[in-house]
Amino acid sequence: MKIGFFQFKPYHGDKEKNLEIIKEITKKSKSELIVFPELATSGYLVPDKNFLEKNSFSVPESKEFEVLLKTVKETRTGLVTGFPEKNNGKFYNSALYILPDGKYGVYRKIHLFYKEKLHFEKGNNPLDGIFEYNGFKFGIIVCFDWFFPEQIRYLTFKGVNMILHCANLVLPWSQRAMRIYSVINRIFTLTCNRIGEESCGNEKYIFTGKSQIVSPSGKIIARANSNNEILRVKEINLKESEDKNINEYNNIFEDIKNFFPYNIKIL
Repeated sequence: MKIGFFQFKPYHGDKEKNLEIIKEITKKSKSELIVFPELATSGYLVPDKNFLEKNSFSVPESKEFEVLLKTVKETRTGLVTGFPEKNNGKFYNSALYILPDGKYGVYRKIHLFYKEKLHFEKGNNPLDGIFEYNGFKFGIIVCFDWFFPEQIRYLTFKGVNMILHCANLVLPWSQRAMRIYSVINRIFTLTCNRIGEESCGNEKYIFTGKSQIVSPSGKIIARANSNNEILRVKEINLKESEDKNINEYNNIFEDIKNFFPYNIKIL
């Protein structure tokens, strides 16, 4: 399956320009599934509620969603992107997936980082980020969710072949951690991070880039550097993630049952 990411620096507070970039890259990618960073349609730093009012949108009742849906249907390329979501007067740091058959869904970030807690409501359902596409199962997480291995393991137990990680990373450890998560869960992981700097008031962030795709063996299938805008698409054999054997005597799903004092339901 041809899967890719687009690492870039979103225009801060310019939803229309960012949506245009997402449209053009989706067309250019010629992939089956393309992933964009966290809050790719708005930029990261939120100065006030007016910023969110201007740059958020609702799903499915918005022109922004219709634009992305049309792009996906025209290109036959599934899309996953971070965006600020407005729902019932509340704002969420969310990720949207849209598939060529018109299926869509929204995952709301569960683990809000630092001052995100001042502006966004937290999500509460990791299952919202799971979808099936071309015979495989994907699970979405957003940025700081990576810090909580329980969420990755939970998605693995639900049969996910690949984690799609929309990110605006500033801490230095995530890319290494996601590589380890691939190994210990025997799954593929894709981290799509952003690049560049962003300032607002007294706040300034430098984003780490280094977007990557990792195999269940920990192999780096694709990686970007820290500073450059880059589109990477790779042909990936997702069936590799169905083999949970480490060797002829160890299987992660079987062995982990020994840890729990109760029967754990897997898949």
